[in-house]
Amino acid sequence: MKLILHVVSLLAVVMSFLKGKYTSLYVKSVKSNPYGTFSSDNVVRWFDRETLWFALAIFIITIRLLRLIRFNHHICQMKGTLKRSAWSVMSFSLVFTIAVIAFTHFGFLCFRANLELFASYFNSLRVALLMSVGKQIDYLSVYLNSPLVGSLYLFLYLIIMIFSLVNLFIAILVDASGEVGEERGDSFRDAELGKFMSSVVRKAARELPRKIMVALKLVLKKVSSKTSRDNLRRDQKYSGEVDSFIESCANESQ
Repeated sequence: MKLILHVVSLLAVVMSFLKGKYTSLYVKSVKSNPYGTFSSDNVVRWFDRETLWFALAIFIITIRLLRLIRFNHHICQMKGTLKRSAWSVMSFSLVFTIAVIAFTHFGFLCFRANLELFASYFNSLRVALLMSVGKQIDYLSVYLNSPLVGSLYLFLYLIIMIFSLVNLFIAILVDASGEVGEERGDSFRDAELGKFMSSVVRKAARELPRKIMVALKLVLKKVSSKTSRDNLRRDQKYSGEVDSFIESCANESQ
């Protein structure tokens, strides 16, 4: 992940420099001949490439946050659930892909002539995927285009995709999560370490005021002892000066 992040970041920086270079050349061309015809498509393409690589770098950095907060109990639960349900999710993905492709063909063959939503195979696939995650489309236009076929398409999609497959996917994850909760094992070592670190930090936070007071008392004690020693030295110095002054006066009087 670190190697991929370094490569992607380096490419993003290179794209940024190239975008600046071509933008500067475009501006110079416009300034040299303001009445000429110029196209900024090249600059826009480099801007899109820079945005793409920066987006990938930010995506990788954000995903790495899961690694940094792996000591959290919920993150360990999620990691164990994904590991436990990996094969079941892969098998389910095959069924889900077949169903999506089937509804994509259904919509493309039946509605492509009259509806823009299904004008191309890609648009039909996009509609099928959006509906699978609960996105609202123009259901009325599908129904009005062909009341019988449109109603059949929407009804079958609702029954097969929403009620059956999506709920089956949720059931797989819930079952795996329950198994992980019962059998924690090695997958929760990070969570136990996180609890230990949290207890140490809480203990240190509770003892912090007492330690601060003890440190202040020691500092005040050292300051007071130093002040008393300085006063003692000053008194001894002044007493010595007074004695020498008295002795000198006595000598003068003699």
